[in-house]
Amino acid sequence: ICMSNPAARRRIVEAARDYATLGFNVDYLHVALADGRNKHCECENCRGLRPSDHYVTLLNRLDERLTEIGSSTRLVMLLYVDLLWAPVQNKIKNTDRFVLMFAPITRTFEKSYSQHGPLQPAPEFELNHLQFPHDIETNLSFLKDWQKMAACDSFVYDYPLGRAHYGDPSYVGISRIICEDLKFHREMGVNGIDSCQELRACSPNMLPNYVMGYTLFNEDADAEALIQEYFEAAYPVDT
Repeated sequence: ICMSNPAARRRIVEAARDYATLGFNVDYLHVALADGRNKHCECENCRGLRPSDHYVTLLNRLDERLTEIGSSTRLVMLLYVDLLWAPVQNKIKNTDRFVLMFAPITRTFEKSYSQHGPLQPAPEFELNHLQFPHDIETNLSFLKDWQKMAACDSFVYDYPLGRAHYGDPSYVGISRIICEDLKFHREMGVNGIDSCQELRACSPNMLPNYVMGYTLFNEDADAEALIQEYFEAAYPVDT
């Protein structure tokens, strides 16, 4: 869409407002752009701002409309592909309304967030010609830049079982990464995870989800102890 077009923004805002108030008991409404990259409008008005700046304008207006009708629905804003580059001109006005969802889809799972080196600045923004980094250090910089512009509650929409697990047939390595990631969330300033994963992420076992569940409830969880506990229960030795 052309997000600099007031009529287009108005259509989106009104549709989202109506959905949030139709009696569905919507506590958190996700407002996301198209699931693609480097596909934004290049009209004269859109080129003047980053997509994230246009996005924040739209979200602030939606917040105003929800406030006008007395709605308590929280709005989840998506930090994903082109939107990983934080706004530089606009800020979220009512931070109590919003929750940041950090979705670094191209991040590596060869190491945990906790193993990051010095953070690297985000690559230069060039509309519809963006390259998406794999390293942890740059992806964490994206999050930090957004947190400066929108000091909101937040969580990670992460992908350890979306595809990375296919390269780890035992699931032991990816389980260790999951455990360390979750234990580092507090340092990142985020408060949980929405695991984007295959429904069939249970062959040969459900070890990653077992480790994920326990670590979410106990930040002091030990990955090696959980791995041993799981395997002893799943594959008992007949003595």
